[in-house]
Amino acid sequence: MIPYTFAYAVILILLGVLLFGSSDERSMTALIPAFFGIAALVAGILAVAKPDFRKHAMHVAALVALIGSAPLIMGLVRVLRNDLATGGMIIMGIISIAFLVLCVRSFINARKAAKYQPKSEKGTDTEPKQS
Repeated sequence: MIPYTFAYAVILILLGVLLFGSSDERSMTALIPAFFGIAALVAGILAVAKPDFRKHAMHVAALVALIGSAPLIMGLVRVLRNDLATGGMIIMGIISIAFLVLCVRSFINARKAAKYQPKSEKGTDTEPKQS
């Protein structure tokens, strides 16, 4: 899931920079996707740097995607305006929903895997190994 988080983050950062560079007014609101991308990137970095914190970091990344999908609804309402901001909102929403679906599927698979793991092995990924 971590590679998907990094891909999601980079795509949103690039989208924000592209929207900012394409807008005539250079509005900071064009960078909103980039801010969401930075938040997802931080969550991904935390997941790699602190393996014990990975589960929480991935939930934060999923929350970023959930909040990031809200512009899709707003963008569809404004679709008749046919402007750059609306297009950016729709693209960000679609990307966020796709990432959120991947997160939910990953969480379900992790829960199923933990359910079928023998009791003696549960929790060993966070405990130091003894030799």
